[in-house]
Amino acid sequence: MAQSVGKVAGRVTDANGEPLPGANVVLVGTRQGGTTGVNGEYFILLVTPGAYDVRGSLVGYQGVTRTQVEVLVDRTATVDFQLNESDVALDDIVVTADLDPVQMDVSFAQQALTQDQVEGIPLGPRLRDQVASQVGVDTDAWGIQIRGENSQNISYNVDGVTSSDNRQSRAYSSFSKTAIKQVQILTGGFTAEHGSKRGGVVNFVTKEPRSWFVAADATHNAAGKKHFGPDVYSEENWWDVGRFQNFSPTADTNGDGDPDFIGWSQEWANRSGDDGLGWTGGLSGTDPIRTPEQAKGIWDWQHRSYDGVDPMADGMFNAPAADRDSD
Repeated sequence: MAQSVGKVAGRVTDANGEPLPGANVVLVGTRQGGTTGVNGEYFILLVTPGAYDVRGSLVGYQGVTRTQVEVLVDRTATVDFQLNESDVALDDIVVTADLDPVQMDVSFAQQALTQDQVEGIPLGPRLRDQVASQVGVDTDAWGIQIRGENSQNISYNVDGVTSSDNRQSRAYSSFSKTAIKQVQILTGGFTAEHGSKRGGVVNFVTKEPRSWFVAADATHNAAGKKHFGPDVYSEENWWDVGRFQNFSPTADTNGDGDPDFIGWSQEWANRSGDDGLGWTGGLSGTDPIRTPEQAKGIWDWQHRSYDGVDPMADGMFNAPAADRDSD
């Protein structure tokens, strides 16, 4: 599992730069915090990514609050405090924090999108459009590319859990923008915790659930056909039927650099092995498929129109004829 939390660390000193042991540092509005040691150093672990106000205080010293400290996923936000002695009760000092221009604990190429940035990039409803706007990231027919590698070589993690399609080894790249708190994009030099992915890593951190929080994404399609061609069984329905009518490689209509289907001849050769008996089927599942024509014949039978029923006939699950004809 990849990390989906961050860390806050730093040092608390007095006006002369001497360490202040025993000082308290807290994330305002949370129950997380830490206490400085003999060297004035502290750290706060397992911090959910986001923006925080961090307050440092010690009895006899004027408290200081650093506002809008941005904690990034799997990174350390450095927040140092310098406290002045106080003989009487004074108001706390408020300091607006800036993200460190050079993060000393980062040894790889990374980019981070905060919630405000995700919502502010005007590039369409899909989150992957915002991700693709970053340096080194592009799009293809399936999703995004990082350094020229497609989604089969990109690791997508949601709250530390890998999200991918086990059938095609492609990551799920459609996420709700309203549910995302932060996005981290690693484009090179990342550590071995991400496995064998060569292209890059995208970490999504979702918002924490709240009793009053409601978010929804919706799309609407008018009544009509949800496929290409006159009916779902037509050869004009290219992706489900048409491309599988060819024994030789088809055209590359989606622009991914490969034929949409390699053709039954090559498919049979790939599956059958040197002896031509490696691809099996039939009722028993063990009968060898001996020719490309036999393989296509089996596919045609498996994808036949069930009992010849017209899929576009009027029925409770179909749109009215007028809507279908005008679609």
